[in-house]
Amino acid sequence: QDSPASSADDLMAMSLEDVLNSTDEFEGPVPQEEALQRGRVIGEDFNEVISSKIKALHQNQYGSQFFYPNSVGGLFVNANATYVIAFLDTEHHGMKITTKVPEKTRFRPFYGYMAISYTTTETVGSLVGEREAELGGWGAEYTLYVAKTEEEAKEFSDYDPLNKAHRLLLWGPDCDTPGLVLRYLHYFAETTDLAEDELEASNKERELLTHLDGTRAALGKVQQDGVPGIGEIEYW
Repeated sequence: QDSPASSADDLMAMSLEDVLNSTDEFEGPVPQEEALQRGRVIGEDFNEVISSKIKALHQNQYGSQFFYPNSVGGLFVNANATYVIAFLDTEHHGMKITTKVPEKTRFRPFYGYMAISYTTTETVGSLVGEREAELGGWGAEYTLYVAKTEEEAKEFSDYDPLNKAHRLLLWGPDCDTPGLVLRYLHYFAETTDLAEDELEASNKERELLTHLDGTRAALGKVQQDGVPGIGEIEYW
């Protein structure tokens, strides 16, 4: 009889179709390692399918400032969410952003970052503004460093793990086409109990975020018009 390890090894060569169409392999409980390997096989094939449907990025979308995307497929979109995105280019190791978490308001209940792989659409890390241990809490000033590893952040940037204002978000060493997503949630419908001026402020902020096009000029205009929490990206 095959050992659990050898059964799991046999699955390494199987495709998603092989696993799903197998009959004898799924009879009764299986060892944990074999079950985990089946999950990995399915996950890898799923990522390949997703990757094949994603459009290639334009060259000017690498190494830019945040831009509002035409499509947010793969991000499991929330109707109240506005996403702006930036992608690491091949000439740099990471990103640095100095700004502050917006002040708490009733119309903007969420602000935070997601580190993603554009190739697989996988979210590999996140930081939330309101959590003191992550970005410091509402109104907190911070400097965010985004890198594949902490070692690279220490070697190639001025990231200091002893500095309480420094926050680190990691893509992981194997992340393909690393991206950074900044996500805002806004309440904007009249069905909420927000006052008229709150609804107006919420909808104005949502509209201004759509003006971001990856250029410093657009970023500066959005900052000048009062959208909080948007910092300039420095690539290192």
